[in-house]
Amino acid sequence: MEIIVILTVFIVVFYMIIKGSVERNLAIMYGAAAITLLGMIFGSYSPIRIIQSVNFETLFLLFGMMLYSTVMVKTGLFEQWAQRISGFAKNDPWLIVVCFSLITFGLSLFVNNLTTIVVILPITLILCSRIGIRPIPVVITEVIVSNLGGASSMVGDFPNMLIGSSTPYNFIDFFTYMLPVCLLGVGALMFYLYAKKTPL
Repeated sequence: MEIIVILTVFIVVFYMIIKGSVERNLAIMYGAAAITLLGMIFGSYSPIRIIQSVNFETLFLLFGMMLYSTVMVKTGLFEQWAQRISGFAKNDPWLIVVCFSLITFGLSLFVNNLTTIVVILPITLILCSRIGIRPIPVVITEVIVSNLGGASSMVGDFPNMLIGSSTPYNFIDFFTYMLPVCLLGVGALMFYLYAKKTPL
């Protein structure tokens, strides 16, 4: 019975987030409060046990990574890199896709991949509008490559941050085991887009 009730709370929270009926942070806070109350009612756990279960190392890592990403965005460094790459591509659609994919992958290795997309997306849309190419294939490619880049690094993706803070694996371990596979994924994606003659 307890599992069914808690599962119902999860479903309701996700439904509210998807529908946008409640602001996401509030929906999560309501859900957490409800589950805490249910745990006390059913006697499964106490508020003290909940606090003891929080992985503060992961929270500090997430906070530090987001702070670092925000400061880097403020410097304008990412925009300068992207603009130089667009100049190097010389308005060639396929070269633009390849170049922006590479810079997206590279940034996602050291910056959270969501931040990378937030930085790259506006520049991509402006450039695509200026040279008259369809932005959707370029943006979808960047999102996929950003996920691959984030998966290659301990700090590029939230799940990897959790793994890195909870296990003895370090930055080099992620590079050693994940980077080659993800690079193959990027290569396969580029080959697929080129072979399918994806219109730009």
